[in-house]
Amino acid sequence: MITERLGKIFSSIGVRIGVVATVVLMLALTFAGINYMSQVNMRMKGIVENNNVKVEAAHVLQNVIRGRLLNMYVIAIVDDYFIKDEEYQRFNSYGLQYNIAYQTLQRLASTAEEKEILVNLEGLTRDAQHDVQEVMGLLLGDDTHSHHDAIRDRVIPNQKRINDQVIKLVALQKKQADNAVREAELSYQYARDLMMVLGVIACVMFIFIAAVVSRKVSKQAQDMEYQAFHDELTGLPNRMLFLDRLAHALTLSQREEKPFAIMLLDLDRFKEVNDTLGHDVG
Repeated sequence: MITERLGKIFSSIGVRIGVVATVVLMLALTFAGINYMSQVNMRMKGIVENNNVKVEAAHVLQNVIRGRLLNMYVIAIVDDYFIKDEEYQRFNSYGLQYNIAYQTLQRLASTAEEKEILVNLEGLTRDAQHDVQEVMGLLLGDDTHSHHDAIRDRVIPNQKRINDQVIKLVALQKKQADNAVREAELSYQYARDLMMVLGVIACVMFIFIAAVVSRKVSKQAQDMEYQAFHDELTGLPNRMLFLDRLAHALTLSQREEKPFAIMLLDLDRFKEVNDTLGHDVG
C-alpha cells in the first residue's frame, strides 16, 4: 500500500514538473519574440522619424534656393521701395530658414557620404555668400544696368551648384529610406523565422517531456503491478497473483469447458530454516 502510494505521488510530481517546464518554456519563447519585435519596431521608428526630418530639411533648402532667387528677380524688376524692402526682409528670412535646416541635417547626419555632402554644401554656401551680398547691394542701389548680368553670371551658377548638392543629398536620403525598408523586411523575416524555430523547439520539448513522463508513469505502473503480485522479500508470486491466475483459469475453463488442475507443494520444516538461518538463506 505504501509503495503504491509513493508511486502515485512520484507520478503526479513528474507530470506536474513536465507541464510546468513546458509552460515556462512557452512563456520564455513568447517573451523573447515580443521583446525582439518591440526592439525592431523602436529601431525602425527612430530611423523613419530621423529620415522624415532630414527629407523635410532638404526640401526646405531647395525651397529657400528657389525663393531667394525669386526675391532677387522681384527686387530687380520693381521700382516701389516698399515692395523692395518687403522682398528683402523675406530674402533674409529665407536665409534664417536655410541655416536652421542645414544645422538640422548636420545634427542628424549618420553616414560618411552624408557628412561629405554637407561639408561641400557648407563650402559652396560660404563661397556664394559674398556674391549674393554684392548683388543685393546692386539691386537695392541705383545701378539698374549691371544687376541682371550679376544675377545671371554669378548668383545663378552658385545657387545651381548648391542645389546640385541638395539634390544629391535628397537622393542619398531616398537610398537610406529604401535601405531602412529592406532592413525592416529582413528584421521581420528574421523574427518570423526565429519564432518558427523556437516554436518547433517548444513542440519538440513538449513531446520529449510528455514521452519521458509517459514512460516514467508506465514504468511506475509496471513496478506497482509487480509489487502488488509478488512477495517483496523473495520476489516470488504472492497470494494475490495466485488468486488472479486462478480466477482467470476458472473463467477460461468454464468458457471452453476444459478441466484444469492445481498442484500444491509443501516443504517440511522450511520454517525452521528461516528461523535459524534467516530469510535470505531460506
